[in-house]
Amino acid sequence: MSSGSFQMFGGAVSNSFIVLGLGLALMMVSPVVGHKGSIVDVTGFGARPNDPLTDNSQAFIRAWNAACKGSGSSVLLIPPGNYVSGEVFFQGPCRGPVTINVQGTIQAVPDLSMYPNGAWFNIESVNGLVLKGGVFNGQGKSVRKYDDCKTNPKCDPLPAAFRFNKARNVNVQGVTVVNSMGPAASTTASSNIRAINSVGFDLLH
Repeated sequence: MSSGSFQMFGGAVSNSFIVLGLGLALMMVSPVVGHKGSIVDVTGFGARPNDPLTDNSQAFIRAWNAACKGSGSSVLLIPPGNYVSGEVFFQGPCRGPVTINVQGTIQAVPDLSMYPNGAWFNIESVNGLVLKGGVFNGQGKSVRKYDDCKTNPKCDPLPAAFRFNKARNVNVQGVTVVNSMGPAASTTASSNIRAINSVGFDLLH
């Protein structure tokens, strides 16, 4: 795994980021103050907050594609509420700058078979992304008993909460990562990944 460039500004750090289909519509909403571009609300693409039986990963993917492929700047909005999600890919390149504004809590599906690529949120081939707010609960306590890497050199490491691959100039602002399965974040072939006022967001190169 090659190293990237990462900076941490403020906040405490502790140990502890699937491919997207193009959405058919953009949902304009009001909670993102001062933004003049398109706002894409994940609930308009099938995301269901406060439903513990719904895996929202595909809804997140569809909404991301709509935001990424839209012209001009876009906000991918995850409104208040609790959302369950398995593995997700946010993949570029995008046509304009994208901000992911998380106003709720996202909880990982506590099943290691749901993460065949070794990360929860995979962020790939993006430039200038802003990831803002929200709580990411990796539900790690329920899967750490399967971590045998200290005794098995051929083990599969537990999934990182975020993986940045070929990402540049990413700002992580006010994000909280708790109970991560593996490391909070890892990078490959990435540069200038910065975390500002974020908690539990350390980086493994």
